[in-house]
Amino acid sequence: MKLFRMTPFAYEKVFQWSQRDEEFIKRAAFTLIAVLAVHDKRAPDEKFEQFFPLIISEVIDNRNYVKKGVSWALRHIGKRNMELIQKK
Repeated sequence: MKLFRMTPFAYEKVFQWSQRDEEFIKRAAFTLIAVLAVHDKRAPDEKFEQFFPLIISEVIDNRNYVKKGVSWALRHIGKRNMELIQKK
């Protein structure tokens, strides 16, 4: 994920990968959200607010790896600041 988070298309890949059906590709989308939330310190909150609809739509996925990725993404977005905690 370090490689992907450093690319200019990292945020685009989240949306592309989250629409795929393959379990590990979908998980990669949410893992990338979590990694970006931790490491992209200069990103405004709006960058992460755009991921909430994705998280909400995929929270019902029963596959363990996807569920863990979604949970990880949501927790790491919430750790950024109090405003994002309240919005989730």
